[in-house]
Amino acid sequence: MCGITGFAQTQPALGDDALRRMTDTLVRRGPDDAGHYADAHVGLGMRRLSIIDLEGGQQPIRSHSGRYLAVFNGEIYNYRELRTELVAKGVVFRSHGDGEVLVNLYEEEGIAAFDRLRGMFGVALWDTVERELLLVRDPLGIKPIFYAARGETLLFGSEMKAILAALPGRLAVDAQALDAVLAYTYIPAPLTIWKEIRKLRPGHYLRWRDGRWSEHRYWDLLNAADQPPPTVEEIRAALDDTVRAHLVSDVEVGAFLSGGLDSSTLVARAQHAMDSQIRAFSVRFDTRSHLFDETGYARQLQQACGFELHVENLSPSGYAAITDAMCAFDEPFADDSLMPSDAISAMAAQYLKVVLSGAGGDEFFGGYNRYQGVVLHQRLAALPSWLRAGVAAPGLGLLSAVLGPGSRRGDLVRRFSRDLHRDADEAYLGYITAAPPDIRAALLAPVVAAAVDAEATRALIGSLQSRAASLDPLKRAMYVDVNTYLPEDVLALSDRVGMWHSLEIRTPLADKVLAEFAFRLPPAELVTRKQKKVGLRRAVADWLPPEILSHPKQGFEGPTASWLREAGAGQARAAFEAHQASATPLLRVEPLEQLLAEHARGKADHAKRLFTALTVVEWARLNADRIGSVS
Repeated sequence: MCGITGFAQTQPALGDDALRRMTDTLVRRGPDDAGHYADAHVGLGMRRLSIIDLEGGQQPIRSHSGRYLAVFNGEIYNYRELRTELVAKGVVFRSHGDGEVLVNLYEEEGIAAFDRLRGMFGVALWDTVERELLLVRDPLGIKPIFYAARGETLLFGSEMKAILAALPGRLAVDAQALDAVLAYTYIPAPLTIWKEIRKLRPGHYLRWRDGRWSEHRYWDLLNAADQPPPTVEEIRAALDDTVRAHLVSDVEVGAFLSGGLDSSTLVARAQHAMDSQIRAFSVRFDTRSHLFDETGYARQLQQACGFELHVENLSPSGYAAITDAMCAFDEPFADDSLMPSDAISAMAAQYLKVVLSGAGGDEFFGGYNRYQGVVLHQRLAALPSWLRAGVAAPGLGLLSAVLGPGSRRGDLVRRFSRDLHRDADEAYLGYITAAPPDIRAALLAPVVAAAVDAEATRALIGSLQSRAASLDPLKRAMYVDVNTYLPEDVLALSDRVGMWHSLEIRTPLADKVLAEFAFRLPPAELVTRKQKKVGLRRAVADWLPPEILSHPKQGFEGPTASWLREAGAGQARAAFEAHQASATPLLRVEPLEQLLAEHARGKADHAKRLFTALTVVEWARLNADRIGSVS
């Protein structure tokens, strides 16, 4: 596990000094070691968090012939099996780690090698003969790669801060990315907040040669869609297999435990596979006004399985905590679970370098409320239009009012009922959009709004819906999430927050092999009107206490809505006003103050929109000396 960075160039503009500046920005990702290689054409740098082959896993690393040179961020869990194959072919290894396996497998098999890797990775590979650079991101996007092309020079890094270290002066803010973060609360690939910097998409590689580059897809979950559905016993075996694979390490491995279905399954099976007690970590908020506290279920699992449990109480989230998060992300990011994620990562890092996380279970086994919304939408779509408009929609509107328009559940019902007249894809897009185009246009500063194409923001999701048009609406929604929300929100959160604390977070449920397996499940084994994760629950029924199997999903998020109605309201208002007075305001303060007032009165739940705005203005404050134009 480490952070990587570097450049490829046709002229010797950048050298060893620039490479070391870029690499030094990634010290939190790898405090244990550093490695550099630079010549007139390429620079490869890395910071290492030593997990596998503690003594001999230094990078950059060469292939057995010496032709290829590589740095990579991540872990390859099947490296031992692949190494055995390569040894049988005559490859001589100089180390015992996964990095040397990766570079030698590429020398033997080319791009096809990356489809054989089980793990998480961001790879930079230099061909010393052809003078060609290859950047590769793992299939699910667990590890990031950012890149920027300036003339014939290509810069790359595990974080944007590494690239920014080599880009002098002020840069243009991407107006389209600002519109996207207001819409979805994160910035989907390939966009970033900076116009000049892009994200490499999951399952893609970038090839640079002679100053020109192109991006290509090498893996797609759609290819697994037509395989036979698995049995319950096969699901159980697949879960045990992925847990065992993710325990491969030369240091101790712990786990995050919320008390929910996914993390409980991982901890129970990890403890079953281990000879010693696994350390599990849980957090809870010290407030009665917030729904998140599953530590009681975590303690039930501890009694059943006998692992070591660490629990920490958190006070309600505050605006000051956003600063640390923005430093970790380098761009606005508004998933409010980043507050508890930051806290639990900091706690675990006091003890360990590696933990398991349940991230990915919802996307592959059908765990989100919105998936039940898709199923219900399909049922209601079969009704005559007059019945939907005259009975179903008003009935749901009444339910929203009963639940409370300012509550999270009331807002979810309202958003679902709003799009009953639309087709499944349009309804799903509306459901996952935190702020529709008209509200975004009102919130953005005029210079930003003028540069935005709302249809392009929609197409970030719509293009994937079109790609998966042959799938059932439920599977299509899950496919969209696997390519957008999972890599750029859920897994980005694990990567950036974990690495900010020099902690490797592994995601056994977001695993290529398990993903291809789980995608074979038919819709009825994923979500029904009454239950989510149908097949998963059936498979793990004998492994977990019945209370964990039956209790509703609570989610891992901060008490943002209540905070913005109490102490946070004044802090948010002050932050918005300071942003309005800045040299380059990106948002307008008047509509933000109106949203804040409506939220404070309980008239509506604007927590997502307000929290997103807070991350934008905090990012702008931290980067005031780098922000130039908006385009």
